[in-house]
Amino acid sequence: MNHVTIGVYSNGEYKVNVVQGNHLQDHIEYNQTMRPGRALFVDGKCIHQ
Repeated sequence: MNHVTIGVYSNGEYKVNVVQGNHLQDHIEYNQTMRPGRALFVDGKCIHQ
């Protein structure tokens, strides 16, 4: 199953990705570590502010 993730930066810019289910946890961890200050939504639900 694929998931749609949206990373939203404080300046209003955003990045949309489609992530395979087996890569989702790695994608989330990478974004939390390497993209501080960016909110992350997975399938419409905010999981990281």
